[in-house]
Parts: sequence; structure tokens; C-alpha cells
Amino acid sequence: MECTIESLHMNVRYRILHIEGESYILDMGGSSLWKVFFPFLYWILPLSVYKIDDNQAINAIASPATEQQGVGSQVAIATALSLFLGNMIYPLIDYLNIKITATTSAVIVCLIFLLILALFIYSNKLLGRKIEQHIQLDKLPKEKIRVQPESIKYVVQNMFFYLFTLAFSVGVIVAVLEHPNGFLFFAVSIFIFMTLAVSFTTIRPGETSMRF
Repeated sequence: MECTIESLHMNVRYRILHIEGESYILDMGGSSLWKVFFPFLYWILPLSVYKIDDNQAINAIASPATEQQGVGSQVAIATALSLFLGNMIYPLIDYLNIKITATTSAVIVCLIFLLILALFIYSNKLLGRKIEQHIQLDKLPKEKIRVQPESIKYVVQNMFFYLFTLAFSVGVIVAVLEHPNGFLFFAVSIFIFMTLAVSFTTIRPGETSMRF
């Protein structure tokens, strides 16, 4: 079936799908972290969609005139705070004149990863709350669909960028274990964040095909 995908205003977790005159809300957040770690699973595993007939609500989430409760700013603050806390760990240790070993560096990298993962989980909940200001998804009819990639070219581009950021993440982690410094810890956090963020680019606005 042909499908038109539309993005939501300041909400990367959801998409609006227009299929044969009907509208659906696609939830890309869900409850599985596997799709965050392996974004190609969005094209393989079934995704949850909610059928909606309220055009006024659709317009409200697609291009609202005003935002409520400042959810967008909360996500931005959470992102900045996560990266800041992750990269303050090394300067604090350096200030206390504590010698950095490979084991200590590994612990710092794990803490940075956990902070960024916590950011994704927290942002996911905030974006869920944001859409609930206009639509109660749990009260809508729920379906399962599989969305096909829009083209082989886009699959290659998306996977190339994912593998690129993943390879750089691994490379920087290896480097920081051998030669720990503040810049490398910052680079680790940026590349880990970029790698996980690829998951939200797999299903982008445009024309594609799907099946229930």
C-alpha cells in the first residue's frame, strides 16, 4: 500500500501516516531499545500505529500555533545536561589529581553511555507526554504495520552513516582507554549520541510503501 509520511512539530518520536484516505499515528519510541541500537530493525519489525479520525487534532500536532508545558525546551535542557554531566567527569578527576587508568577510563565511558541512554529514555517519555496534550493514543484503535524503506539508496545512506558513527565511537573509545583526556571523552559522548540518534531518521517524511 502507498503511504505518505508526515513529521510532527518538534516531536521526533511520532509520525503521521496517510494511507488510502485514512490517518494513523506511528509510534517510533515504543518499548524496545533494540531499535535504537539497531535502527534497521524499523524496516524489519512491526511498528505500532493508531488510527485517528480527528483532523483538528492532527493539525494541532503537525503544526501547532503554540506549545504547551515547554516540552521542547525540556528535551533541549535534558540533552545539554546529559552531555555536560558526562563530560564533567574527567575534569573533576583531573582536578582531584587522580591518576587515570584504563579501567577508570572504561568506567567513565560506561557512565557517559548510561547518561546518554537515560537521556533518550527521558526524552521519549517527554515526547509521549507532549502528544497526550492533544491525543490520547491508548484510546485509539491500534494496528501493527511494516514500513518499507523509501529506496535502496536511502537504506545504503542511512546504514553508512550509522556504521560511520558506530566505527568512530568504537575508535574514540579505544583511544580514550589508551590516552584519556577531556577532548576524547567529549568526542565519545558526541559520537555515541549521534549513533543512537540515527534510529529517528530511518522513517522520514515522504512517500513509501507499507503493509498491515
